[in-house]
Amino acid sequence: MRSRGLPKVRRELENVRVLGDNPIVTVIADNKKRVVLPSAKPGDCFQVDLIGDQEVRLTLLKPAPKADKARLVRGPKGYLLAVGSRTITQEEVRAAMDEFP
Repeated sequence: MRSRGLPKVRRELENVRVLGDNPIVTVIADNKKRVVLPSAKPGDCFQVDLIGDQEVRLTLLKPAPKADKARLVRGPKGYLLAVGSRTITQEEVRAAMDEFP
């Protein structure tokens, strides 16, 4: 946006960034009682607290950590591979080998 012709006060207001608290956002429910939260991500889970008749508080809940269990699978050449999302210990490899068919 060109700001050359605008007064100095207007140019300064355009460059102001909100720090700290987020500005108030108004959302409108559709006919199925749904609203879109601008900062929500797919899969976010919120606790809804009704405060009186006119106020609703949404609290973002943190997801429970998923148990990462190591398991063994057959690789492309028939080798056994340990699969998991983190480095596994020798004890976890031994336990997975004991469970492997």
